Amino acid sequence: MHKPILKRCGIVLIVVGALDIAYMVWCVANDRSYSSSLNIFAVVAGILLVRGSLKTARWVAMGASFLFAAGALAIVALPFMYPIGYWFAVLRHSSGVAATIVIALALLLVLFWIRQQLLRPEVLKAEQDAGVRPPRIRLAATIGAVLPVILVTVLGFMFHGDTAKEAIRRAHQQLSGNYQYVVTSMQMNSTPTEKNVAAVVVAYDDTEVRSILVKWKE
Repeated sequence: MHKPILKRCGIVLIVVGALDIAYMVWCVANDRSYSSSLNIFAVVAGILLVRGSLKTARWVAMGASFLFAAGALAIVALPFMYPIGYWFAVLRHSSGVAATIVIALALLLVLFWIRQQLLRPEVLKAEQDAGVRPPRIRLAATIGAVLPVILVTVLGFMFHGDTAKEAIRRAHQQLSGNYQYVVTSMQMNSTPTEKNVAAVVVAYDDTEVRSILVKWKE
């Protein structure tokens, strides 16, 4: 029977969504940055799955395929954006990054499990009998795999271009010591007369990691 499968997946989604909402509240209360696309959507989808919605099962299967492919490719592609020394320094001196990686890997495992459960023959047969179109898994996974590659490629060019070099030069002027520098974020706003640039530059060595915000007009 397909209903116990939907119920299990629904309960897992509700738990994941509730934990994400709790984390969002904690981040807001402690003035921390927060980025996630699950929270309330996971809870709503979980409730619908617990109630046996086969249409929801179809969409969740595609969504899980998309997010799993995007997350897996992002984890593979992101390390190539920065020197290996930067990643060692961040992992060594920032426990938050290590925790984020562990959480991301755990979430990928959950997404993979949900995907496999909702693609079981019992579920697909129930969807067919109910007149629900089969999930377009390959399309969802392909889009999910392509997007992070495009994003990392674009960000790679941005973070290693002339503007990034200027940001590093300005950050270097603010510090003394033998640091290595990488640009981790950048914003550019243009007007008819000038361009405003704001960038976060990370300076790192064997003992510490520091973030420097630089701003200028061109």
